[in-house]
Amino acid sequence: VRSARSPAFSANGYIWYERDTLLEPARVSFWSFGARTTTNTGAYSRTIGKTYNNNTSPYISYGLEINGDTTGQQNIQLAMTIAGAQFSLQANNSLPAATVPFQAGGSYDGATCRVFVDGVQKNSVAKTGAISYDTDSGGRLVIANSSSAANNNPLTGDVFATAVWDRALTPAEWRSLKANPWQLLQG
Repeated sequence: VRSARSPAFSANGYIWYERDTLLEPARVSFWSFGARTTTNTGAYSRTIGKTYNNNTSPYISYGLEINGDTTGQQNIQLAMTIAGAQFSLQANNSLPAATVPFQAGGSYDGATCRVFVDGVQKNSVAKTGAISYDTDSGGRLVIANSSSAANNNPLTGDVFATAVWDRALTPAEWRSLKANPWQLLQG
C-alpha cells in the first residue's frame, strides 16, 4: 500500500504518516526489518504501528512491538484491535541478540491473526470482525515509536524498512521476504 501522504520526521528519531485511508484495509499484512542496539528495549516499543485516537484507548489498530522485560526475555508482539477489542499475540523468545537484524510481520485475513519472525509463523489466533480504525486525524502510521502523541517507548535500534499490504500475505510470501526483503516491495 502506498500512502498519499508524505512522512513527518520527529526530532526524537521516529517517523509518522498522517491518517490515510489507504493504510486502513479490511485485510492487512504489516512488516518491519530492523535491529535493536541494546538487549532490553523496554515494554511495547513499536517497530511499526497504526495508532488509534492519538494514543488513547484502544491505542492501536495494528502494529508490531518489541516487548522486552528486565529478565532479558525479548518478544515480538502483534497488537491489534478487532471489533473494538484490543489484544496481543506473542512470539515468545523470538528476537536474536542485539545488533542482529530481524524481520517481524503480522497479518489478519478476516478470520485469523498471525505473527511472523524471520519468515516463520510463530503464533496465531482465530479472530473475526472489522479492524477498528480511528476516524479522525489521530490515527497515524508510526515507525520506531509507540505513539504519535508523545515520545512514548521509542525503539532502541534501527528500522531499515517497513511495509503495509491490503491483504494477508501467504506463508510462502513471508518466507520470500526473509530470503529477499526487497522482492515484495517492488512494483
